[in-house]
Amino acid sequence: MGGLKPLHPYQGRPLVESVIRALKPQSMRLALNVGTQNSGLFIPLSSLNTGLPLIYDEREVAERGPLSGVLSALKWARSEGQSHVFTCPCDMPELGDDVVLNLVSALQDQHIIYYKGKRDHPLCALWSVRVIEPLETALRAVTPNEGLAVMRFMKNIDFSHIPIVDETQFLNLNKGQTT
Repeated sequence: MGGLKPLHPYQGRPLVESVIRALKPQSMRLALNVGTQNSGLFIPLSSLNTGLPLIYDEREVAERGPLSGVLSALKWARSEGQSHVFTCPCDMPELGDDVVLNLVSALQDQHIIYYKGKRDHPLCALWSVRVIEPLETALRAVTPNEGLAVMRFMKNIDFSHIPIVDETQFLNLNKGQTT
């Protein structure tokens, strides 16, 4: 999709606002990852006045793909006294009202549990803060702009997935199909 993806319009509002509306009733606390403090997302997202805390990627692991943001979310969750964090991309505006509860209900002792349907959705997942150290090590091992593939990282982590019942809830607008 390119550009400032969270701000792309979807049904008359920015994509990120659709995701926030879907998740707010399901979560104890929400935060937005905006990359680094000087990223192109910082000013536009802070001006949306969502009332949510903004969390930033550490420069040492920034620009290594979406797992940089997951690491930031995990560290934030741990600082808030939480054992897990739910993550999802900003381009999934049709999330159902039970996506978080379904993962929490299926959670046993795995480090990561995510949704799988016609395709994997490993970023729409519940992550244990126990993943912080191995994730940070893996991110530091790749160079900036090289990235770390989510599924490649997960090969060395205890994870599972739950099946998607309604594929429409996992509509991913990564290809610019906004309306």
